[in-house]
Amino acid sequence: MANISLTKFAGIVALIAATSLVGIGVALADSDNNGSDGERYASHHKGDKDRGGRHHGKMHGGNYEERFATLDADGDGSVTIEEFEAAVRKPFEEADTNGDGMLSREELAAMLAEKQSNRMEKMLDRMMSRDENDDGMLSAEELAGKRSPSKMFEHMDDNDDGMLTLEEMQHR
Repeated sequence: MANISLTKFAGIVALIAATSLVGIGVALADSDNNGSDGERYASHHKGDKDRGGRHHGKMHGGNYEERFATLDADGDGSVTIEEFEAAVRKPFEEADTNGDGMLSREELAAMLAEKQSNRMEKMLDRMMSRDENDDGMLSAEELAGKRSPSKMFEHMDDNDDGMLTLEEMQHR
């Protein structure tokens, strides 16, 4: 049975975090905004190559104050290296249910399943917030929100001729 060290775990968490930024959760979270997901991504990341591909203090998605408060364990308004390291270790320590300092496949799977379940609940809550008539169900129109098929088509139809070409679709 394979175990994972804290170092490998940190790498896995970083990989999961990086890939989740472009996943369906981001698309759904941003789907009520104007513009295509690709345009928002490109706009947000504009110039990143000039800065070595780093985000220089930008945090992806969510509430900055909430994230900062989570890191600021003593509530003094600043995050020390010790607080930061403790926050990075916390998910590992919580997942290490037998306390051996290693994550078995089963421990890692349980941790990932819980995180996926939490993400799913948040996505469901965001989607259900579109229920305009509060009937507990979503119509196709409510689900589409600002992204109705006709609005998406109009956005892609660059020359307003009522038809889409391959070139127009590739620009989105």
